[in-house]
Amino acid sequence: MGSINAKDVLLFDRKLTADEAQQRGLITKVIDDKLFEDEKQKICQHILSLPKGSLLTSKLLIQKWNKEILQRVNNYEVETLKQRWLTEEFVQAMMEFMRGRKKTKSSK
Repeated sequence: MGSINAKDVLLFDRKLTADEAQQRGLITKVIDDKLFEDEKQKICQHILSLPKGSLLTSKLLIQKWNKEILQRVNNYEVETLKQRWLTEEFVQAMMEFMRGRKKTKSSK
């Protein structure tokens, strides 16, 4: 996806369309609603035709390293979030968020 596009989505709460997600490599294929059931069946049949043992081994090899890296990143993010939760900025943002929720609930 690239760091510029990732920051655009993460920092500025930008929503992606399905086509944008595909262009950025987040999904492999966009399927029209009308064709979904047929395409789903074709994809499932193709996957089922592949050698199960080879698929599982390949998946394990690919995910092993990603999982270790993701676990380290997750631990770092958790510690960083714990620190952020103690700041005045966070407290103010939460109070503002809750005020907005109360207004929304009371207007219904």
